[in-house]
Amino acid sequence: MGGTFNPPHHGHIRPAREAMTALGLDRVVFIPTGIHPFKGPDLLAPVAHRVAMLRLLLADEPGFSLWEIEANTPRVSYTVETLQAWHDSFPDEEPVLLIGADIPRELHLWRAWRRILELTHVCLMERPGFVEPAGASHPAAAELEMRAVANPGDLDRTRLGRYGLFRLKVSPVDLSSTELRRRLSQGDIPRGTTKDAVLDYALAHGLYRASSLPLTLERTILKSHPESAALAAELTKRLDDKKGKEIVVVDLEGRSGFADHFVIVTGTSPTHVSTLANEVLLVAHERKIEVRGTEGLPESAWVLVDLGDVLVHVFRQEAREFYNLEKLWSPKATPAREVKVKMGHKDETKPRDEAKPRDETKPRDEAKPRDEAKPRDEAKPKDEAKPKDAAKSKGEARRGVATPE
Repeated sequence: MGGTFNPPHHGHIRPAREAMTALGLDRVVFIPTGIHPFKGPDLLAPVAHRVAMLRLLLADEPGFSLWEIEANTPRVSYTVETLQAWHDSFPDEEPVLLIGADIPRELHLWRAWRRILELTHVCLMERPGFVEPAGASHPAAAELEMRAVANPGDLDRTRLGRYGLFRLKVSPVDLSSTELRRRLSQGDIPRGTTKDAVLDYALAHGLYRASSLPLTLERTILKSHPESAALAAELTKRLDDKKGKEIVVVDLEGRSGFADHFVIVTGTSPTHVSTLANEVLLVAHERKIEVRGTEGLPESAWVLVDLGDVLVHVFRQEAREFYNLEKLWSPKATPAREVKVKMGHKDETKPRDEAKPRDETKPRDEAKPRDEAKPRDEAKPKDEAKPKDAAKSKGEARRGVATPE
């Protein structure tokens, strides 16, 4: 069962449970979309948050699981590719695609839609009151009708010689993600529409909140930030449980004004990086810690999660070796000379006396007619700023700060 789950709610759980029972499914696998082909990114909460909320919704739901294949895809996700990946991973299983009864009218817009019907059974979940418009026709209608079966037990590829389609009437659910987003944006907390853990997560991270909405809603559920060493220790254990590599905690207490600890971990692939970053978000939610910012994507080889006194850096191996934060922040280092990371954004601040010797002699500055004509100007405050700016550009180019994806 795929979808944006933006946010997830009981209206996703109930029909899936009914389909599982009626069709005798072994399990239901929820597949959150990363980048949707028909919905702009401005309509979606960041995928890491949607995955975290869906994981909370599915907790303690027997037979339900989460597959993050589309969430970890750095481009538009297509169902046909997901189904092909499923067959490659589980060649002996017969999948059933659970979709709403209104989907067939747009199925012909899906990539390789005929191929989809060669890779999976389809269950059309019809809510009470759903009626196909009289005389309605769509390009996929004939193909779907040819595959229709009368009983769920007939969805047997060996018996049919192909994959089939079954129409299942499900219970009414007067819920929609659109309505939940609207209510959350207005400061209304729609308890009962989804698990409290999902709502608390959305509030804690300011999701769906109108820009004019005061911060009091999210602040009310946050407790004071826990002692950072204990948090760093817990993150180390949780990241180790997720097979994080070379986990290091860098103690910054007394040496930095913006954080007490760095937690640095290596992921082996973009998928693994995403898994580790999502685990950090989950720990923050469980401990009701505000996530002040996130930056980067798994494919950019560096994801940073700002938990206030603790900053978590999830690297791919090559990026970790390049940036080498452990060496930069070693006990012998002077914090004023190091990379400064704050509020989920990577900036560089260096003492002016360090930047000036390196940049005052840059050819670009010497070549300017204004500087040649007025040698004294190099000493003026106006020109003192130039080496600082040049140093920043040089530092950003060296450390890649200017190009997080």
